Amino acid sequence: MAISNVTLMGASRGSPGHAASGGIFRDSFGVFRGCFSFFIGIKSAVHAELCIAMVDEIVFVWSVIQGGSSSFQE
Repeated sequence: MAISNVTLMGASRGSPGHAASGGIFRDSFGVFRGCFSFFIGIKSAVHAELCIAMVDEIVFVWSVIQGGSSSFQE
């Protein structure tokens, strides 16, 4: 089944503070298909958001490489 929704977020506790980024994948029915998270270190919230923005670009490029579609295959 194709992944139709990717939600990405980055945050820190304090600025600077412990920062992390992550995401969740859902199919077209809203069913959970996977997730990820990673600790960035002691960074600002802006840094955490920039890290997840880079992941967002990688997701977009991967979808284009996979045939021009904006969705992923499991």
